[in-house]
Amino acid sequence: MRILLVIVFLVSASSVFAYDEVTLKNGQVIRGKIIKDDETGIVIEVTEGEMKLSQVLTRDQVANVSIEEPAEYSKAKELQNRKEWLEAVQAYQQVIEVYPKYKWAEAALFHKGECYERLKDWQKAKESYERFLKDYPKSEFYLNAKTGLAYSLLMQNMHGEALKIYESMLNAAKGEMVAQVHYGIGEANLGQKKFDEALEQGYLKVVVLDYDFPDWVAKAMLKGAECFMYLGDIKRAAYYYEEVLKKYPDTGYAKEAKEKLKKGE
Repeated sequence: MRILLVIVFLVSASSVFAYDEVTLKNGQVIRGKIIKDDETGIVIEVTEGEMKLSQVLTRDQVANVSIEEPAEYSKAKELQNRKEWLEAVQAYQQVIEVYPKYKWAEAALFHKGECYERLKDWQKAKESYERFLKDYPKSEFYLNAKTGLAYSLLMQNMHGEALKIYESMLNAAKGEMVAQVHYGIGEANLGQKKFDEALEQGYLKVVVLDYDFPDWVAKAMLKGAECFMYLGDIKRAAYYYEEVLKKYPDTGYAKEAKEKLKKGE
C-alpha cells in the first residue's frame, strides 16, 4: 500500500483545535480540516500551534470520514439569511466543489436553487433543482426540490411540465405541502386556460378541504374567483371575493378582493 505524504503528522484530539476526523483502516485517527476529498483521495490539514501540516491519503487507506459543518457552509447560510442571494449562491457553489461527497454539498445544492428563486433567475433555479433531484433522490429535501422545480417551470410559462410534477407529488405530499401542490396544480391549469380543471383539481381543493393554512386558502379563493370570472360565473366569483373580505379582513388579500369587487371583476 503506497502512502502519499506531503507531511505526515498524526496528532491527538487534545493537541489540535480540529473538527474533521479521518479513521484509517489500520486504526489510526487523524483530526484536522479536510481541504480536499475526491475519487483520488483525501487531503487533511492539521494544526499544532502556528504550524499547518497536510497529509495526503489514498482512498484505500481510509475506513471512515467524519466532518463537522464547514466554515464555508456556515458562511453561505449566513449570507442567505441576510438575503445576499448572489453571494450566497457563490458560497454554496464553493461548498459543492470542496465537499462533493458530504451532506453539506447536498444541502448547498438545494439552497442554491432557493437563492436563484429569490433572484428570479428561473432557468438557473430549474437547473439547480434538476441536478439535485438527479443526484439526491433519497434526500430529505427531495419533495421541496420538486416543488421548487415546478414553480421555476411555472415562472417560465412551462405549465404542462409543471403540472406533471405537481400531480406526481399528490400521494407523497404531507401537511402544508398538500395545499401548496393543489395550488400549483391550479396555477398550471390556469396558465393553460383550463379554468374548470384549475378550480376542481387545484384551487377548490385548497378551499373546500379546509386546510389550516390561511395564506394558501386566501390565495386560492382569489384565484378561484378569477377562474369563475373567466367562466362567466360572476355570482360565484363575487362569493369568493366576499369570503376573503370576511375571513381575512386586515390582509393584502382582502384589499385585492375589495378592488376586484369594485371593478366588477
